[in-house]
Amino acid sequence: MGFMVEHNGKTLGPYSRDEVPRRVEAGDLALTDMACDEHAGHWVPLSELLLAEPVEPLTIANTIANKRSSLSAIGWGGILGIAYFFYRIARLMHACARVHPMQ
Repeated sequence: MGFMVEHNGKTLGPYSRDEVPRRVEAGDLALTDMACDEHAGHWVPLSELLLAEPVEPLTIANTIANKRSSLSAIGWGGILGIAYFFYRIARLMHACARVHPMQ
């Protein structure tokens, strides 16, 4: 991942995530300089960009590699829908049993 940094009116870079802190310590860059992550596409202070966790961009390869469980494929909405369905069936059976009691 590359970072472009605007320092003293000049655009510098791209720098790697590991290289930026070393350049700040050396005095080549300042935490108040504006920086742009090549994936985010907007300029923010360099200090804010360094605090952010690195985000792995979604690609077909890493999407396929991350297998989803059946629970995450259905989702909580699906599970709640199924539970509600069985609740309604139980209520219907209870109502039928009151109208037509077994002998």
